[in-house]
Amino acid sequence: MLRFDEVYRKEFSTVWDFMDFISQVLINRDEKYGFRGQANEGWQLKPTIYRYIDKIEKVFPVKNQRYEARYRSVKNKLADHFQDNLIQNSDLGHEDIARMDIWQYGQHYGLPTPLLDWTYSPYVALFFALSDDVDDKSKKCVWVLNLRVLEHINMRIAESYLNASEADQKVPQIDILGQVEKFNKRLSYQQGFFSLHEHYSTFEIWSNVASKAIHHNASGSPLLTKCVFPCSLEESMQVMDRLDLMNVNNRTLFPDVFGSAKGAIDSVMRSFQEKSTYSLSFGRKENQ
Repeated sequence: MLRFDEVYRKEFSTVWDFMDFISQVLINRDEKYGFRGQANEGWQLKPTIYRYIDKIEKVFPVKNQRYEARYRSVKNKLADHFQDNLIQNSDLGHEDIARMDIWQYGQHYGLPTPLLDWTYSPYVALFFALSDDVDDKSKKCVWVLNLRVLEHINMRIAESYLNASEADQKVPQIDILGQVEKFNKRLSYQQGFFSLHEHYSTFEIWSNVASKAIHHNASGSPLLTKCVFPCSLEESMQVMDRLDLMNVNNRTLFPDVFGSAKGAIDSVMRSFQEKSTYSLSFGRKENQ
């Protein structure tokens, strides 16, 4: 039995073994999973706003300031400047901004946010684990988030702090967001959703704090599973070929000019896997 703050690590010898695991175990109706692919298995589940704050702290350290205060300051400034820029560049109008979640919209355009990207598709997560340009020697990983276990934890948190004020609630729930709208087509195409992290800089820290703060029983199903596997550049391109046949590629996941350009770049790279071509004029095999 596992405590829900224990990350279950599952090692695979090859990326092909992990793909077999997807089809045999992860695709089922008995569990409800979310998936997140990362190009380096050493990376934490850390939203970009906290990485941004870490960068600010290195350049502009502030003494005697609580981390929560700096977080609120950075978050408010990011939101204000992003909205002002959208309006000044005529990207969106005041009415559109007023009715949207600015963080969900900004997440897909590089804005540091308190959100983590997830997908309901393990194949989409695998695509993202392989698509980032990272050292070929780094092991990749796909995180598996058990959403049923998360729902149970959120319920126990709500019960524990039923009559408590917001100030006394030391452990927040992890909200799941997924607002699909005309301004955020990528979320729909990627079968995506977000987890919101307002108080702790990583998912792992939150689960540890929550596990200590609320009464709970051990679970047979872990909240977080990290599936780790090696994948060479050559294997990565071969896997991308298979995912492409499933219609999982840059063009479909990013239905905009970025996806068209990135898709062209990847297609050209993978085309050099073909070892030979045949001349139509002579029917003769020619080496590339």
